[in-house]
Amino acid sequence: MPASFTRRLTLWLLVLTCSLLTACQTSQRASDNMASSPQTSGHSSQSTTEETERKTCPTREPVVKTRVVTRTEVIYQPVELDHKLVVGGVETAYFPNMGQLKVSARVDTGATTSSLHVKSEKEFERDGRPWVSFLVPVPGLKEPVKVERPLARKVFVKRKGKESQERLVVMLTVRLGKLERTSEFTLTDRDNFEFPALIGRNFLTDMAIVDVSHEYLATEK
Repeated sequence: MPASFTRRLTLWLLVLTCSLLTACQTSQRASDNMASSPQTSGHSSQSTTEETERKTCPTREPVVKTRVVTRTEVIYQPVELDHKLVVGGVETAYFPNMGQLKVSARVDTGATTSSLHVKSEKEFERDGRPWVSFLVPVPGLKEPVKVERPLARKVFVKRKGKESQERLVVMLTVRLGKLERTSEFTLTDRDNFEFPALIGRNFLTDMAIVDVSHEYLATEK
């Protein structure tokens, strides 16, 4: 084979190879452009959606913080210790036989006998026995409650800086919570005291334990 023909064949093969390589590179670039085009379109769509949401979302009103004040109320339930009712330093005394009378009473273990605030005590005789009539002022009522009871006895009470005072004593039924007992009460004017009644040891003995740090443990105020 002549040498000139061989050179021409070699050149033709080189040209053909270069053409094929160029065509392959062009095809690869076109594929890459097609693959990257959807991603760009997706980002554009997402950005547009976010901007639309920001435009259509209503403006929220600023949150105003309000200070909330709470109040806790402790409610005491009746408690018993060693089969005795625990009562407070002040309780409501209920007199069922005196017109449903209810008054606040100081519970005092230092007092031997209970006492009640009364007015206008008068002694009289009934069926040959000594009786006493008296008026019990009731808060909230215009007229006092009139009560008549047999006279149990008379006592002389020593008062600091004053002369001894004679007091009339009657038997009265009184109730503190679930406790009820008929016991002696001295009748006296307690205008100078905070509470119209005083519950002493003659009522409390063997029935109650006094917690002076609280009030109205056994009764409602």
